[in-house]
Amino acid sequence: MEIIKLVIKGFVIGIAKIIPGLSGSLLAVTLGVYQNGIDAICKFWKEPKKYIPFLGIAGGGILLGILFGSKAIGFFLIHFYAPTMLLFLGLIFGTLPSFYREYVKLNRVIIGIFLAIFLLFFLLNYSQGNTSFLYEDTLNSKMKIILFGFIDATTMIIPGISGTAIFVLLGCYPFILELFSGIPLNLLQEPIYYFALGLGFGILFVSKLLNYCFLHYRDGTYRVIFCFALVSILFLGWDIATASTTSVEWIVGLLLFFFGIQLGKRFG
Repeated sequence: MEIIKLVIKGFVIGIAKIIPGLSGSLLAVTLGVYQNGIDAICKFWKEPKKYIPFLGIAGGGILLGILFGSKAIGFFLIHFYAPTMLLFLGLIFGTLPSFYREYVKLNRVIIGIFLAIFLLFFLLNYSQGNTSFLYEDTLNSKMKIILFGFIDATTMIIPGISGTAIFVLLGCYPFILELFSGIPLNLLQEPIYYFALGLGFGILFVSKLLNYCFLHYRDGTYRVIFCFALVSILFLGWDIATASTTSVEWIVGLLLFFFGIQLGKRFG
């Protein structure tokens, strides 16, 4: 029974990972598997037999969630972009109040962190423009895919930061979605192995770094996480507002937004 529960939790986290604006790791915290996951990754080489079952079962559930959800999410984003995004925006927005009350206090430090992250997102968005990433058989393209994998690992582990939100800003979200929705056929293609290389290295590096930060700089770490989540919401909101949307889509989207907030409050 516990195995089934862990698979289901992993599946839900996997679905959340591919939804722009929703953090899979934040959901892992609320489902009670986050700390176990960090411990398993950081201490794996010391006691591999102890942690292999947990990582295998939870990781399998996450992978199933990604594979199952990628095609469905892709369909809704193509045909119902604004309503779909507003639902996701509401989900992450609804988790912020409880997160803020528990971990964050408004002061000059957090305002400075917010402005720094806002500037970073602005520069990323400005430099990318409206172009989308297209894979080419070049060293530069392969290095970018490795970087995408590293970014995915970072956002997978750090609660409150949506990897798909950042991928949308970088213009590579359609590529990532297609990469996973094409499995198992894409296992014969090089790009997925470059992505896996960056993902594997990122998981090992970031989990140890985050474990250290939580041990020694707990409050500051949570402030940074909160600011990343808030800035992601602002930029995604602007992206939705500037998209071509009908009045009916706006009405439906706003209803879904408030519905998403209520769901987010449950997660938070």
